[in-house]
Amino acid sequence: PTTVYDGKTHKAVVSKVVLNGKTLTFGTDYTLNSPEGKNAGKYTATLTGVGDFAGSSTTVSFEITPRPFKDVKVKLSKGSFKYNASSQKPTVTVLYNGSALSSNDYTVTYSKNTTSVGVKSVVLAAKSSNFTGKKPAAYVISKGATSFTAKASSATIDYKALKKKAQTSTIKITNLSTGSSSCTFQIKSVSKKSQKNNVSVNKNGVVTIKKGSKKCKIVVYITSKENSVRKAKTKKVTLQIK
Repeated sequence: PTTVYDGKTHKAVVSKVVLNGKTLTFGTDYTLNSPEGKNAGKYTATLTGVGDFAGSSTTVSFEITPRPFKDVKVKLSKGSFKYNASSQKPTVTVLYNGSALSSNDYTVTYSKNTTSVGVKSVVLAAKSSNFTGKKPAAYVISKGATSFTAKASSATIDYKALKKKAQTSTIKITNLSTGSSSCTFQIKSVSKKSQKNNVSVNKNGVVTIKKGSKKCKIVVYITSKENSVRKAKTKKVTLQIK
């Protein structure tokens, strides 16, 4: 007889013994000595004659075959991650019949790239003789948030100084998250429309205010655009002429 590995102990079961057309009786005509088998493999039991059949014996075998690995339950510690420029892998727990298997029972193989955004594979493969085959699982790394700090070298522009010459203030970007797009700069608003053409910002974040500009508030938007691994992020810096 054959049974599939289930983590339980099994012994040979002999339903009927016939010799020369006669059905023998267990305990009266023969005894059965069967090893207990738990792990996958072949086992041999011995039937020994007693009474009228003393001195005779024979053997029967039974086999426990490996359990297909598709029958196990796979649990990942996390099903999703946010991109952080580092390798990210969930821990794996494999259960059969509610009990966790030992790492000696299986191997775990992850996608080669566990850093970039996308669906990542986890392949569990049988390692011990009690199981056979593979079982796949997957998790996702999605785009991460963008973060940075933006600060103007001069948040306040001296109105009196503007009467003599143009003034500048540089918006400095620090702590830009790894993988994020470089920041771009835009004059979003000027509180006095008449002063709109007096204010500009270049690609390096240098805000220039022309000579003779009037008192007003200037709002600059700083944006790191969305890319393959990071989401977009916009912050604002306010300059005041006073």
